[in-house]
Amino acid sequence: MLKISSEKDKEKEDEEKVAKKVCQITDAELRGAYLAFHHDNRHQGELDRIPTLSPIVELKLGKSYRSYGTSSASVGSFVYRIGGYCGKEKYSRNVRYFDFSRPEEGLKRGPRTICARCRAAVVGLNGNLYVMGFDGGGARLDVPSIWGEFLDTRLVVEGRAKWSALPDPPSTLGCKYLFAAALDGNFSGKILVLNLRTYAICLFDVTEKSWESLDPIVEYYNGFTTHPIVVGTTLYWIRGPNVWVYDFLKKALVSMPIGDSKICWLINASSPTEMRPTLVHLVGDLFCLLWMDEDCESVHCTKIQVSTQLGAVFVLGCHRYCFHHMVCLLDCLPL
Repeated sequence: MLKISSEKDKEKEDEEKVAKKVCQITDAELRGAYLAFHHDNRHQGELDRIPTLSPIVELKLGKSYRSYGTSSASVGSFVYRIGGYCGKEKYSRNVRYFDFSRPEEGLKRGPRTICARCRAAVVGLNGNLYVMGFDGGGARLDVPSIWGEFLDTRLVVEGRAKWSALPDPPSTLGCKYLFAAALDGNFSGKILVLNLRTYAICLFDVTEKSWESLDPIVEYYNGFTTHPIVVGTTLYWIRGPNVWVYDFLKKALVSMPIGDSKICWLINASSPTEMRPTLVHLVGDLFCLLWMDEDCESVHCTKIQVSTQLGAVFVLGCHRYCFHHMVCLLDCLPL
């Protein structure tokens, strides 16, 4: 997990100047060429002065915790890691967590899930942790095959927490390739669950423990470079050179090109052993895109503006951060 401080006033002024200048370039191709050059130029001469990120918690659980396909979510100041693939057709029920407000306490063990899971959708809401679906696990092990379950995390520290099963969703949702996000506003207390392959969408009411099916995303067959994020009733994600925007109430889907061909090429050239590019909402139409450099030694924090009025995505700034040594298989979790 990376903690990046807020930008200084001078940096914000520089970003605003760049945005104003770019907005005056009406031709999309010329605008993209300008921003691509600007991105390359920004990082020239940085090698000796790139900030280095230090770990906030040391994970010392040995080889037994080296599993792939674990899922992450945060509830308050607690970060949870759930399940994973252990090799040789074995899947994990393990739960690990740590409090990033008390990093000195390190990683702790939580109550094991009812069902072994790999690459499950995980989301925190109202003090509870919800785990949905699985890719592997389930009936393959000598445990019940349960589609989803939830945990009252307020009882974890006391040692009294216990996982409980969730009701099964509509069959159209499936159990693999799921994404989940907690909603707010008029949809507070509900979780949106999306199948990343079939584009089926359902809402789960955590109070009533009931499901509602929504219309799937139609006329879209491109997959996802980043996992979607939800802002209000709108989903945002990146695929190819575009940011895609979908309002699940209005059922409106649009795409806008990212005005930096360099970034588009790098985020789409990432391999499975690198950090998956992550999109984070900041405020209004401002977002942050976190992605790993091709050398696997640095992470870029790119601030973008998604302008539906101009039909384009502007790159306002990009900062690079290094690690103490080469890393792989990072997971970036927005908090």
